[in-house]
Amino acid sequence: RLVPYWNGGPFVMLRVNVANAVDKAVAGGNFADATGAPAARDMTICSGRVVLGGIATGGTFDQRVQCSNFNTCDAWTATDISELIDTPGSIIAVKAFGPLSFGVYKDDGVVLGQAQSATAAFQFQFIGDAIGPASPAAVVSAFGTHYWLANDGLIYSFNGSKIDPVGTGLTRSGVQGFSYANRMAAHGHLLHVAQPEIWWYYPSSTTATNISAVSLNLVTGAI
Repeated sequence: RLVPYWNGGPFVMLRVNVANAVDKAVAGGNFADATGAPAARDMTICSGRVVLGGIATGGTFDQRVQCSNFNTCDAWTATDISELIDTPGSIIAVKAFGPLSFGVYKDDGVVLGQAQSATAAFQFQFIGDAIGPASPAAVVSAFGTHYWLANDGLIYSFNGSKIDPVGTGLTRSGVQGFSYANRMAAHGHLLHVAQPEIWWYYPSSTTATNISAVSLNLVTGAI
């Protein structure tokens, strides 16, 4: 995952994955480790903090969210962690709605994180059970709503309050070639056209390469 971040001075580009802790780079510079930052499955920015989901440093903490101190990626307080244990599944993705809230997408449920003025930077509300995203990059933000290609090959959305299946026009035959084993390769993006569309690319059952695609028209709902 790559995200831009205001690091208390210049903007930096941050990157992270489960094998590598957060790195930072200023424009034109090389990546270098952020001080004290862990590795994680996904990353977003909310309320001036770097938010990580699915921590992979010091062990495997698939249900853990951890955040940095305010306006820095180089200070991480040991107590700024939350264990999201409402469901037994792992965190797959975290994605901001705006400056004060973000969605946490587990492989079996959705949690809403909200900034607060308290010792803990964020409070968390379990929204409900859901089929989670195929990968961190399978969650796409569009006009205040998050959409994702899910582990079952169908499409779902979350607007900060309600989870909805939106791929009702996508039949099982349309996704029967979806490769669950290679799901982490799936990714999506928003196409800004007169009728905006989200396109997802995913691996088929015969290859780890993304050779199949599905789109959602955000105006008509057509698949």
